[in-house]
Amino acid sequence: MNKEKLERVCLNCSQFLPSSMEEATEYGICLSDQDFEPYIDGLLDGSDYSSCRNLIDSKQFLAERDACEDFDEIEQITPCLIDELYKTPSNNTTRQWLTDIFRFFEYCPIGMIREPLEKMVKDKRFSYRLKKKMKSILGMNVTP
Repeated sequence: MNKEKLERVCLNCSQFLPSSMEEATEYGICLSDQDFEPYIDGLLDGSDYSSCRNLIDSKQFLAERDACEDFDEIEQITPCLIDELYKTPSNNTTRQWLTDIFRFFEYCPIGMIREPLEKMVKDKRFSYRLKKKMKSILGMNVTP
């Protein structure tokens, strides 16, 4: 994977989390904010935004805002998720996890994910449906 210097904005920080996992959004929260500490586990597994929805709504900000001094480049997360796609079989049990990974990739800089996703599109291990998601993220023409 090419090592690209990412723009220093919150979206590219490992502490940034989209303010909703139910729909695409340009807003998010910072997991470094101590107010989220009691909710971290539920937020990270994507299952429990409801327990702190009011807090999220009051603390959310645009993903493109300039990062703070605690900026931690997200680069270390993406390779782990790419590996996870190779290791995780696609079935009813794992469908939500795979969907969450692809949803995350929609927010990643294309330069960070292009090469591994293009490789996966050519790999026979992945189903047509997963390849369709990959192509959509890459902006490739997707045949119906």
